[in-house]
Amino acid sequence: MLHSSVRPAELPGLLADLPPEVRYLSLDCFDTLLWRNVHKPTDIFAELPLPGGSELRQRAEAAARADVFQLRSQRDVSLDEIHERLLPASRAAERQVLIEAELEAEARHCYIFAPILDLISEARRRGLSVIIVSDTYLNEKRLRKLIERAGGGEALSMIDRIFCSCEYGVAKPSGLFEAVLTTLHAAPEEILHLGDNPVSDQQAPARIGIHTAHLVQFDDRAEQRLRHEAAVAAVMEAEASVSPMPIQAHRPQIARRASDDALFALGHDVLGPILHGFAVWLRAEAEALEKQTGKRAKLLFLMRDGHMPARAFATLYPEWQDRVLTAEISRFTSRAASFTDPLVIQRYLMDVVPTRATPAFIAQQLLFDKEEQHRFTATRGRGDLVKKLVLPFNVEKITTRSNRMAERLCAHLRANGVEDGDTVLMVDLGYNGTVQNAAEPMLRQKMQLDIHGRYLLLCEDHLSGLDKKGLFDLRHYSMEVLRSLFQDISILEMMCTVAQGSVLDYDRDGTPIRGEADLHEQQGEYRDAAQAAALAYLAHVREAVVAPPASADVEGWRRTALSVLGRLIFLPSAEETGIFSCFQLDVNMGTKMKVGMIDTAAAEDGMRRRGLTYVKNGERIYQAAELRGLGLPLNLSMLTISRFALQLRAADFDVGGPRLPIVLLDGGEPIVTTVDAHPTSDGYYRALVPIGRRRYSVGLRLASLGHIIQIEEAAYLPVGDLTGRERLIPAQPILDGMEEMAAGLYRCDGAQSFMLLPPPAAEDLDESLSWVLSLVLRPIIKAGESQAAQKKAA
Repeated sequence: MLHSSVRPAELPGLLADLPPEVRYLSLDCFDTLLWRNVHKPTDIFAELPLPGGSELRQRAEAAARADVFQLRSQRDVSLDEIHERLLPASRAAERQVLIEAELEAEARHCYIFAPILDLISEARRRGLSVIIVSDTYLNEKRLRKLIERAGGGEALSMIDRIFCSCEYGVAKPSGLFEAVLTTLHAAPEEILHLGDNPVSDQQAPARIGIHTAHLVQFDDRAEQRLRHEAAVAAVMEAEASVSPMPIQAHRPQIARRASDDALFALGHDVLGPILHGFAVWLRAEAEALEKQTGKRAKLLFLMRDGHMPARAFATLYPEWQDRVLTAEISRFTSRAASFTDPLVIQRYLMDVVPTRATPAFIAQQLLFDKEEQHRFTATRGRGDLVKKLVLPFNVEKITTRSNRMAERLCAHLRANGVEDGDTVLMVDLGYNGTVQNAAEPMLRQKMQLDIHGRYLLLCEDHLSGLDKKGLFDLRHYSMEVLRSLFQDISILEMMCTVAQGSVLDYDRDGTPIRGEADLHEQQGEYRDAAQAAALAYLAHVREAVVAPPASADVEGWRRTALSVLGRLIFLPSAEETGIFSCFQLDVNMGTKMKVGMIDTAAAEDGMRRRGLTYVKNGERIYQAAELRGLGLPLNLSMLTISRFALQLRAADFDVGGPRLPIVLLDGGEPIVTTVDAHPTSDGYYRALVPIGRRRYSVGLRLASLGHIIQIEEAAYLPVGDLTGRERLIPAQPILDGMEEMAAGLYRCDGAQSFMLLPPPAAEDLDESLSWVLSLVLRPIIKAGESQAAQKKAA
């Protein structure tokens, strides 16, 4: 007897070694032949016109099953019996309206998994009859109609018989297969049954001698990703004006993936669906714009981050290939080409001077050469810098050079297929549309372009008044959702970019002049492999379904992409974290600055020193990946804090720690008191002891915490900078009745053990500020455990 497990990619070979006695191919229906565009079957109940629809519908089904078992000893129910239990006081006509709504919801989300239809075709070619055996509350008539709507009459015509559990009163494990054998007058060994449920579709038929194959839809990592995507979607869409159920339009293509390589899966299962959703939306936007303007629209993808969106769009829609253009326009060159008017220079200075931008950077952006930049760095303050920059001869120099840059940028666009007077969709990942803000006025003037910005994520710092839309923007999601996605969006940018430096200028003919592209070699290899896998996803995506369900529309793909991106940002897997550990962020903006995207050591240090306040206020690039090793609860905390912009303070997290006895010494009477030590991470506690303006020395009686104490930090910080390390001054301990066993590891010899921490020398700190002593420590052998530990060691 044949018993096996099979992945979707292996289905073409399932019938190759079929036992000769097999005459029937038996298939489960849902999640085998018919799949749904949602995470779990009950998700579709959210669309019912019923208050509390999903939960009440599920309760009614459970109650109906209990009723028929008690009253008629049946083990399955029909849809009509469920709705009688759901609306017991209603009329039949009223119940029928709700039944039709549920059937319509099923039809909206159902599709036929193409590899199963191919298997059916092969079975019929071999002379096998094809039957459906389904545990379902839908009767045969309704199930046939659902199959026909999903796959057409041709698909339905290839199915010879359908057996529904609700019509026999028994499910597969409790007798449905016996009824199938009786009806067909067949022996068990004449049937091969394929289905996704290991109990109903393998154990139950195998028990009576039927050949079986268990369809494993997803590998373990993909199954976990889908669950986490559904969880993230539930959080992200909590306030959205859409049905709360997660849409997962990418499920069939993920199931078909043959390679289990983690890097291939990242590109195929994650980057591919995000780009798919973006491309579907971009095409709809281009078509709507053409209908509105009557002009043919060109899609201009901005390099470098537009590299993969452009390739994805062209792969998914090859018939639009001639309209897919690319251009290398960076934030630096777009701004440099925008200073054609003195007012633009003034607005730029008003925006950039309050920031941390250096005088050298500001001068470089305004197109001063290195020698001129050096003169500006000698200014005595930001006000002095601005006064020099707006002197008439400097303004003339800036506008002249900027006009030349603008002409070179326009030459670059013309060389890449943009013609004067074109209607252009300027496409980028986002988030603010800085290039469009800077370049559009100049491009309208010099090339008469009609520009419309389209972004994956649009979350403007200030309303620009320009035509901008995003796949994710304020039309669909709150500012909190958009900002939570934006905070770690760099990880997507680094996956979408191309292996070249950022453009700094152009030759007269428009040829880009780029900076260095010196990122980690392994990063380039990983990025290229992930991009190839994403394109493989897109190239074959239409092969996964016979016909896409109605819910796989622009809105369905928007919601799918949101869940995939949100999961990547907040709940990365261990494999993904390992892949991204070598990635660096290329800041560009005319600089050579590179920043590591993952610094696990810095994150662990931040957690030990600050606890959960680090999650709320951390300014890392990919914080969720850094903290993944500390457990899912922490990542879920990050997700909810960020998504809802929760107004939590440090004191809200400071609970549950011991009180640390201290002595404050300033030359007079000592002050004996205690301070709270709050738990942070890995068994550490943090205590803050105010010392004023270098007033107190601090004495610690650590024996109350433990016999062996590890001190991670004993240092002084200004009150206004309790989270950073820039102004941290290490304390110099003086020990009495204590021994330093190793660096930072201390043994207390008795109850009177004492550590004295004098304040720093006057020349080491600013005495105009108030300071605190920051203590981060943990007991290795706690108080009361030392004697037992010593006896055990002996």
